[in-house]
Amino acid sequence: MHKAVVSEEGEERVLDLITSDVNPLLVIFMTLSLDAQPDEVIQIMSDYGLMPSDALIALTCKKYGIESTATLDKDFERVPWLKVV
Repeated sequence: MHKAVVSEEGEERVLDLITSDVNPLLVIFMTLSLDAQPDEVIQIMSDYGLMPSDALIALTCKKYGIESTATLDKDFERVPWLKVV
């Protein structure tokens, strides 16, 4: 395996990028809460043929009014309130 060598300056630039640009986005995604009941998750799984994690994503989108998702997962195309882009 090839190991990349990064200068201290390059390492600092990467950390600055993470701190300034990536971290704020992660904070947004990490703070979306969902108070879904197990029966809701099971119903979404059953209705749209989703795995549990995808059902939670679909329910979260529905709760927050998110209408589009950027994904390569074609399963979300079966969810009527989501547009896959």
